[in-house]
Amino acid sequence: MQFNKEHTNDLRMALKNLSLEIEKRIAADSRFFDELTRLNNELIMAKRELTQKNLELEAVNRELQRCNIELENAHNILQNREKLSIVGQMAAGMAHEVKNPLTAVRGMAQLLKERCAPEHSRLADAIIEETHRACRVINDYLQLARHKPPSLELQEVKKVVQEVWEIVEPLAGAAAQKTHGSI
Repeated sequence: MQFNKEHTNDLRMALKNLSLEIEKRIAADSRFFDELTRLNNELIMAKRELTQKNLELEAVNRELQRCNIELENAHNILQNREKLSIVGQMAAGMAHEVKNPLTAVRGMAQLLKERCAPEHSRLADAIIEETHRACRVINDYLQLARHKPPSLELQEVKKVVQEVWEIVEPLAGAAAQKTHGSI
């Protein structure tokens, strides 16, 4: 087969067109590959950001859980304090109710002491002293139960020790009696 110039030119033209088409496809494929690479890099960055955000959210979640536990503990403490306050108010009310009859008993014992024989006056004195001691214990409790802000004042140490002793002495005596009684 013979090729003439015309066929050769046609082949050259076809090869040139084919070459241009291949170059266009290579360029398009290159742009597509570049776009895929760019998208892949964006996905990698997005994944890193999501991982970081997830770690931050986990830290916030742990902090919220810790705060929730603290809040629950504070709520429980508040409920217990409210219960104790109610119990304290009830006890203060009962102390007043007990103190009133004790005061009446003490007054009657003083009247009896004035009217009884001298040998019986020491019994009246004992009643007066014991009711006075019981009233003092109730007064100490009521003073403790009162809600007043603490104040700093200079105190005489001997006086403070004496006041504490008066509160503790009856308790110590009762504990000593129990101890001696059980031996």
